[in-house]
Amino acid sequence: MARINGKPLIAFTIDAAIEAAVFSQIVVSTNDHDVTKIANQRGITLLERPDNISDDLATADSVIAHAIEAITLPEDSIIIYLQPTSPLRNAAHIKNALDIFLKKCPRAMVSVKVASSSIFKAYKLEKNGSLTGLFGPGAPYCARQQIPPLFLPNGAIYIFKVVDFLQSNRQIPRSEVLPFVMDNTVSLDIDTAEDLTLAREMFSSHE
Repeated sequence: MARINGKPLIAFTIDAAIEAAVFSQIVVSTNDHDVTKIANQRGITLLERPDNISDDLATADSVIAHAIEAITLPEDSIIIYLQPTSPLRNAAHIKNALDIFLKKCPRAMVSVKVASSSIFKAYKLEKNGSLTGLFGPGAPYCARQQIPPLFLPNGAIYIFKVVDFLQSNRQIPRSEVLPFVMDNTVSLDIDTAEDLTLAREMFSSHE
C-alpha cells in the first residue's frame, strides 16, 4: 500500500497486467482490506488468502499452490506470477516474456538482471573461521575475462505451467528455466524503505 507519486504500489502491477491484455483471468491473492479495495476498483478477481500464508515468512510457492487449488486451474494453464514490489515492470515486459515462453516452451521463465562479476569472487566463512571461495576455491582468483555471465532474479516476472509446478513438488520449477533479461534500471525490487525512496525519485525524474 506504500504510495509512489500518490499511487499505491500494488496498483502498478495490477494496471500492468490489465494493459498487457494476455490474461484470461487476473487474480489478486490477499488478506488485506485496503488491497481488496484497490482490486475491486479495477474489477479484478479476488482470492482471500489464509492467514497462515500471509505473514512475512510465507513463500511464493505456498501462495501459488493455494491459488491453483482455490481456483481449480487446469494443469495446462499458464501462470504469470507478478509480485507487487516491481513497479517498473510494465505491460510490454509481461507480453514479451510470455511470447518467449510460448516459443521456447521451458518449464519456467524467470526475469533477471545482469549481476556484477564481483559476486563470482565472493568468499564464504567456514565454521572454523577460514574463508573459502563461494563458487569454488579458485573462483576468487579468476581473471575477470574468465568469469561467466551472471544474473540475479529481479522478482518481476515468473512464468510456468500448472502441471510443471505440481510436478516440481508444488514449487516454481527449478530446472529447465529460461531467463527473461531486464535492464537494471527497471529491475528495482522494493524490499526496504531505501528502495521505496529510490523508486519515488526514479518516477519523479520521468515526470
